[in-house]
Order: sequence, then structure tokens, then C-alpha cells
Amino acid sequence: MRDAETAPGIQLTDELIESYAAWLRTKNMQEDTIIVYEKRLRQLRTYLGEEPITSESLERVVGTLTDEGYANRTINVILSATNGLLNFAGRRDLQYAHRLQVRETARLSLTRAEYLRLLNAAKLLGKERTYLIVKCCALLGLGIRGLTNLTVEAVHTGALVDGGEVIPIPECLRAELTSYVKEKGLTGGPVFLTEDGTPMSRTYLTNSIKMLSAAAQVDAAKCNVRCLCFLWEDTRRDIERQLSTLREEVHRSLLEQEQRLIGWENGETAKSVK
Repeated sequence: MRDAETAPGIQLTDELIESYAAWLRTKNMQEDTIIVYEKRLRQLRTYLGEEPITSESLERVVGTLTDEGYANRTINVILSATNGLLNFAGRRDLQYAHRLQVRETARLSLTRAEYLRLLNAAKLLGKERTYLIVKCCALLGLGIRGLTNLTVEAVHTGALVDGGEVIPIPECLRAELTSYVKEKGLTGGPVFLTEDGTPMSRTYLTNSIKMLSAAAQVDAAKCNVRCLCFLWEDTRRDIERQLSTLREEVHRSLLEQEQRLIGWENGETAKSVK
């Protein structure tokens, strides 16, 4: 057994995350859960930087996430994914010992209709930057850190890197962002800046979205980056369910067609199969 005080940490790499995800698939874990775990592990890696996973680094990241306003429920998902990965890697000695108490009530959900009203309100108020921030959260799943990582260079290439994950920018959004950076005269660096040219803080971003609440007739408690990211996650899950249903329907149709063509119960063997 390792000595907890002298045992080295473990480096969180793309290869380790991908191997863990592949292992989870062999355990028949739901795909949407695996996707969430991969995203949260890459988020953890962003906060770790070059530092390996150790008891101390996990404690520091939990403190940082708490200070930045992340919900305990979200932090617990990160810890659950991390503990599972450490178990997979044979490093249970590094697992985070306890879950944070979840104090918040049921998760606030932002509907797609409410999201569209936020966009429309931003247009009516002439808030182009806020319009684009709302859209980036809902279409790309970007949190606070992801929004600060969105650069002019990423807009030009059509993709950005967030938590080690390459995220393509849909062409409709890319065209709007390209127009915005050209209008603002931005040649490089972050796309979203305050009026004095400094990076936006969590509070600044949240307040800019909340300003749309009255005009959009959306509960102010839902007007934040977190709820917009929840909408992105919910949309992905809905699409996955629809694709799963479509696959099952297509497969069933194929089997029924083959059965009609050459099924044993049809009474005679088809002369030819085309």
C-alpha cells in the first residue's frame, strides 16, 4: 500500500480520460452520463493546469469552484467522475473523501422558448455582446471559463479548446461572431471584454444576462450562465434520445423487411435476394 504522504499524484491526460470513458462503456453506463463525466474531467484538468491529481490539488480545486459560485451539486459530479477515474487507475488513495452537502433546491430549468426570448430581448435592447454570450452558452455549452477562452483566433478557425475538448462553432454563430469582432476592431485575444477592455468576471457576465430578465419575461434566477449550460446539456440528451429511437425504428423496419422477404414462416423461400 502507498504511503499517502509520499505517494505521487496522477497526471490527468486526454488518454486517461478516454480510457476511462471506454471502460465505462464496457460497464454499460448510459452514454449521456459518460459524456457528462468526460466534460467534468476536462473541466477539472483546466483547473489543475499542469498539476497532477493529489489530495491537496483536489482540495484546492473544490475551494476554487466554491469561490467561483459553482453549485455543490455540480462540484459533486466532478468529484464523482474523478473518484471513478481514480478507482479505474488504481489510485483510490487519492479519492476525495466526502461529498459536499447539496443545499440548493431542485435544479432551475431554462426552456428553449425562454432562451429564445432572452435572445429576442437582447436584440430589442441593442445588447449585441449579451446576445452573443447567451448564444455561446446555449449552443456551445460554455461556462465562465469557456467564455473567457473564446478568442478571435478561435472564431477565425471555427473551433475553440475548452477544458481540453475541441468544440466546433456552428457556422451561423461563427458568422455573427466574425461580424462582431470586425465591428469591434478585435484582431486577437478574448472576444468578450468589458467596456474598458478587461476580461469579464463571473459577476459581470451574470449581471449582463440578468438585465434581460424583465424584457424577456424570464425569471431572473434562470438568467445566468449555469442555466444556459443546463439547456445545452438537456438539448444534447434530447437529441441522443431521439437518435436512439430513430436507430431502433430503422433497425426494426430492416428486420421486418427481411422477414417478409425470406422469413421461415412465409411458407416458401424467396427465389432471389437483391
